[in-house]
Parts: sequence; structure tokens; C-alpha cells
Amino acid sequence: MSKKIPEYLISKAVNCKLLIFVTLFSIVFVNVYTPFEYSTWFNTSSSTLRIIYAVAATIAGVSILAVSRIIMHYVYKKNTLTILQYCIWIVAEIVLIASVYSLFSCFLLDDSREYSDVFQRSITFIALILFIPYTVSYLYFALKDKENKIDDLLTQQKEGTPPAEKEFDGIILFKDEKDTLKLSVKQDCVYFLEAADNYVNIYYLNKNKLNKCMLRNTLKNLEEQLKDKGFIRCHRSYMVNINKIKLIQKEKEGLFINLDLEEADNIPISKTYAEDILQMFSQT
Repeated sequence: MSKKIPEYLISKAVNCKLLIFVTLFSIVFVNVYTPFEYSTWFNTSSSTLRIIYAVAATIAGVSILAVSRIIMHYVYKKNTLTILQYCIWIVAEIVLIASVYSLFSCFLLDDSREYSDVFQRSITFIALILFIPYTVSYLYFALKDKENKIDDLLTQQKEGTPPAEKEFDGIILFKDEKDTLKLSVKQDCVYFLEAADNYVNIYYLNKNKLNKCMLRNTLKNLEEQLKDKGFIRCHRSYMVNINKIKLIQKEKEGLFINLDLEEADNIPISKTYAEDILQMFSQT
């Protein structure tokens, strides 16, 4: 439930189609099933007028959903929503619409029933009204999203271009100088990088052991990629994960980094990078 919702659920096109489907389904549902005893709301014997009133009530409810989705769109831009947060948002929409219908029934139409009874019925029927179109829509849009992704992959294969690797949060994609992916590893598992002629040795933890992967690239190129991921240059031949530094000690030969892994060697700090390292280490 802590997983982020798919981006298509928040898109304008998907939400517009969802609201149109909800409107049409609700109009049919209300007039066939006649929930809320809405036929007693209006002082008319005309079935046509009652349908018109029901349509107006449905549009009012969908308008609330439309405003909610607009707000959700702007909230998502600032902070992505998880599946749990999205579900809570839907429940809040149901409660809000039920509250509006209940207030309308009790205070404007002089419904003789208790507000709590009207509200309980409203919650039940609105949940039923929204459940089917929401479920059908989400299944449809999920299927279309998968089809679009498959089409993109097929198009890329036809054009002879490999699909682009996507770098997820907490994952580092190490590529060689030809931009070919060689290693994909969790950021927290990488301890340090060591330059070796035209190669870079990447030291990372796997099965509680320190492993080394040799990558044909330069430390300077990788420095640009890793500077925003908690890695810092400490020597012309070394970069370290700042979160893996256990202590910095001074010896006769100069400053050295002691990592929080016993089998890892101490890493030297050159005078050029000493101030930056000490400042960043003190902040973490």
C-alpha cells in the first residue's frame, strides 16, 4: 500500500473519461434502482421531471468529484500519492458526497428521517454507485497502459533502438563509456569507487561480502552522475558513499576514511578534497 500510484491514474485524460463514465452509469443506476427514495423529493407525478431532477442531482455529485480530482492533480505534482493515500482520498470523496446529499435531503427537502439514517443510506448507495464504474475504469486503464508500454517496446525493437533503462529511487545504474549498462545496484550497498587506469572499480556489498566490479569508464564521468546521490570525491583515485563513513582519522601519512565494514581498506583523503569531506561528514 506504500507503493506509488501509477501516473496514468492522475492524468487529465483518464480522469475526464472516468467522470464521464461515472455520470452515465450513475444516471442509469439512480433511475433504475431509485436509491435515496429520491422519487419522494419532488412534488411531481411526472416521471420525466423526476429523471431530469435525478440527472441534476447526479451532475452535482460528479461536480464534487471533478473538483476533488483537480485538487488531487495539483497535490500529486508537489508530492506523489501512495496507493493507501489514493484509497483514503476515494473514501473521503464518498463521505463528502454523502454529506451533501444528506444535508440537502434533511434541511432543504424536510426529510422526516434522522440525519444519521439518511447519511448511512447515502454512504451505502454512493459507494455502490461508484464501485462498479471505478473498478471497470481502473481495470481498463491498467490494461491500456500495459498495451501502450508493449507497443513502445515493439516500436523500439523495429527501429533497432534498445529500450532506455529507467533509474529508480535508491538504485544506481553503472554504465561504461559506451553507455552500456554493466551493473545495477542499490545505492545503500555501494561503499566506494576506485580509479584504475581507464577503469573504475566499484566496491559494493553482496551477501554480506564486499564485491568488486570493474567498469570501463572514468571517475570524473561517474562523479557527475553520483554527486547528488551522497557520493563525494575524496582523492583523485577515490569516491566514497558519505553514509558509509564510520570515522575520519589522522595518521602520519595524512587523513584516512574508515568505512563501517571491517574488510574494506582505509581510504586516503587528499588535501584538495579534505575540507569538502570534513564539512559533508559533519553535516551527516
